[in-house]
Order: sequence, then C-alpha cells, then structure tokens
Amino acid sequence: SNTARTDVYQYSSGGGLTGCSLPGGGGEGMVVDPTKNLAYIATCCDVGQVRIYDYNLATFLTPIQLPAGEDILDISISGPADNYGFIYVSTYKNFYKISTTSRSVVATVPKTSLVNNTTADFWGSAVNNNNTRAFFSTNWKKGSGTSTIESLPTTFTNTSTSTLFATAPSGFHYRGIIFDATGNLWAVAAHDNNSVPDRIYKYNSSGTLLNTYLFPTPIANSVPATGKVDPYDLAFGPDQNLYVTTFAGDCVTKFNVTNNTFST
Repeated sequence: SNTARTDVYQYSSGGGLTGCSLPGGGGEGMVVDPTKNLAYIATCCDVGQVRIYDYNLATFLTPIQLPAGEDILDISISGPADNYGFIYVSTYKNFYKISTTSRSVVATVPKTSLVNNTTADFWGSAVNNNNTRAFFSTNWKKGSGTSTIESLPTTFTNTSTSTLFATAPSGFHYRGIIFDATGNLWAVAAHDNNSVPDRIYKYNSSGTLLNTYLFPTPIANSVPATGKVDPYDLAFGPDQNLYVTTFAGDCVTKFNVTNNTFST
C-alpha cells in the first residue's frame, strides 16, 4: 500500500515549486550510472526497495529488494574504475554494499559497528573520488546527540568497523554528503535550535574543515528564523554548482561554489 514517486523539474532562479512535498510520498536519495543510463532510487516508508529506472527504455526495471522493514535514506555509486559496479545504500539501521551486476547485497554493516554507535541512524552516502572508501553521515535527526561522518573501505565485509572522518559542532546534524571533482567533501547540516541558521560544510579529503556557509532566508517559503531551511541532500549539477534539497526552504537551493552565493 506504500507508494513513492519521483518528479523532474527544470531549475530556474526565482520560480518553480513552492511546496516541497509530493502527494503520495516521494523517494529518498538517488544516483545515476552515466554509462548505462540507469537511475537507482531509494524508497521511503519501509518499502525496502532500490528502484531502477532505465532511461534508454523509459521504464522501471525489477527493483533490488532489501530485508522487510528497511527504510532507505540515501544511495551512492562507485566510479569508473570498477565500471560503476556497486551502490552503497544507507538505511536507518544498516549500510549496504550492493552489486549492480548481480543486483544483490554483497555486505552489510549495522550501526552498532560505527564509531558513533549509540543511537546513530545513517543518512548520507558518498564514495570518494579514487573509489577506495565509502562515506556516510550519522544521527541526522534533530535532538539526537552527536552527529558524525564516518567511512568504510569499499572492500568492507559484514564484520568491518568504520573510521571517523568528522564530528559536527554541538547541536548540528549532518545529512547529505558529496565529493567534488578535487576530492573535497561537502555536507549539509541542520541545527537543533530554530534560531541558528543551517549550514553547508566543506572538508578536505583528510577531514579538515575548509569553509562553512550559512543558509540565507528563503525567497518564497517562510521559516522560523534566518537560514532555517532544514536541508537534507545535495548534488553537483552540470554547471559544477551545488543544488541542495530542503524541507522548510524553497525546495531546491543553488549554491554557487565560485562566488559563494545562494539562490532559489
């Protein structure tokens, strides 16, 4: 009875959507294999499926089914070195490595194996540029305690344990993460307090914080205070700028990485 849908819209500054939810529920994170023109889409609401859309055929293929009750939050894909051979999927409880060839689970690491292993739920997923480590964020929920970004070798097994990359400042919670072309990791983070602006963090490949960018007040939608956009995920567009999805802001916020300006 659960449904999920994915819509595509043209981005234009100052226009477009003013409501950020989809009737009937939406998908979560998604990633595209550029060589096969396949989109892998995470599903919410305990559906436990990675849905596969074939752009060449303009149709959905048989989904990858995870164990019952898994609520998938984000998804990333390995690079050209292994012909985009694996996707990395985060759920509330587990981090999965899945073969795109067999479309089956290769390895599963539970949240009890994390550095931040108390109540930490997974959220963001990203693979570094040299395809050696898979990264994820923890404790994305406001008020849930310490939030971290951690990583596993891309060769991880069911018994592997993670390595700490970064810890969010007190009150902040990492969500979406992504690497840029030079190997820097970008992360969005929301704060517990409605009077504190949400942020984008930029780290180098070793986990050193390079810059912090505070979200401005949205144009169309009202929020409790300046910069309280409740960001969830981010991706680089073909123009190499960041596009951030927000729950309370103007749905999609563009961050120009050249002049460090925001637009919606």
